[in-house]
Amino acid sequence: MNTFRKILVGMDLSDTDYALLTYARFMGERFPIEKAYFFHVSPGLEVPNGNENFYKEMEIPSIPPDEQIRVRMESEVGRKIKPGLFDTEFDVVEGSVTRQLLHWSEIKKVDMVILGKKFSNESSGISARRFLRNAPCSVLFVPEKVKTTVRKLLVTTDFSMDSTLALKQAIDFASTFDPAPEIQLLNIYQVPDGVHYQIGRTYAHFAQMIRDNIRDYMQKYLMQIEHKGIRIEPIMIQNNYMNIARHIYEFASSQQSDMLLIGAKGHSALTSFLVGSVTEKTLAYDFDIPIWVIRPLSGFATEKPDTEEKFQKTI
Repeated sequence: MNTFRKILVGMDLSDTDYALLTYARFMGERFPIEKAYFFHVSPGLEVPNGNENFYKEMEIPSIPPDEQIRVRMESEVGRKIKPGLFDTEFDVVEGSVTRQLLHWSEIKKVDMVILGKKFSNESSGISARRFLRNAPCSVLFVPEKVKTTVRKLLVTTDFSMDSTLALKQAIDFASTFDPAPEIQLLNIYQVPDGVHYQIGRTYAHFAQMIRDNIRDYMQKYLMQIEHKGIRIEPIMIQNNYMNIARHIYEFASSQQSDMLLIGAKGHSALTSFLVGSVTEKTLAYDFDIPIWVIRPLSGFATEKPDTEEKFQKTI
């Protein structure tokens, strides 16, 4: 299972930072995090032209902008995170937000990046897509609205290795709370068109066969997962919208989920949990809950459930 020891928090000096620091504290209280890097990326750090004389006339010390920002960051973190929870480092860099965060995530070899949810909506999601496709680690997208309690976690699954890792991560996370939140394991399945004619069944009959097959598989699948005393509720929804992300959004909203965990990629042509498709489309919805995209740590091999290959052959 992923063990988070180093995290990177992308601060933008807006109200979102309050939520980012809240979840950085959550993670520090629940995982053996040793160090947190707090980064702010600015498009430019030069003093605006024409303001140099203003500083002189007003006898205001001309403090370099990066130092001003760093002091502000240290103050914000100091108010929200108790000293000693983990080591901290503050960095202010100049350039493209996406490019710099990717670069420093790799340089610092972090295990998780925490970003504001609005980052996922910049430029119609281009920033999020590029970041997710290239991020070397898990990414937690946090909305401005802070959830102070965690009672229900939602995990999406296509039974791939990455979605299995997301479920195990949810179990580990849930086990750090008292009382522990429940986990809803959501599979959104699709009934192939036209196949029922070939096997001499009605569409309704064939759809029920698919559902029964997935239900039986989910039971076998969950028997191989160490629950650690956490309640896991399997849920199946037929993809009637032909839009998995929409189903995820509507289900999470109706259930008032406190966090969504999703694997970074999948394999199934039927459920298609691929970065660049479902995960990115899900981020584009107006979620007011954190979305945690789980990626294996470098060198970490996810165990493949014994029943997975059989399931892929029978569905």
